[in-house]
Amino acid sequence: MREIGERRGAEFVNVYGLKDITDGMRQLLADDDHLAALQSAASSRDLPTWDSYSTEVWDWLVDGVDVGKENS
Repeated sequence: MREIGERRGAEFVNVYGLKDITDGMRQLLADDDHLAALQSAASSRDLPTWDSYSTEVWDWLVDGVDVGKENS
């Protein structure tokens, strides 16, 4: 999902374009430096706990608080 991938470490492609998907996969398979950079970025992300995630979802559903917008 884009909102997860935007946190770093993801390859974005047009999911409706077979050539885009193929090119993205080819780059991941053939470009070791690119893959290593994505892996490094992904491993350095701060991942929420289930407790913090459920709190954010609850706040958004019940109180209309968008935590992502507050931290921007």
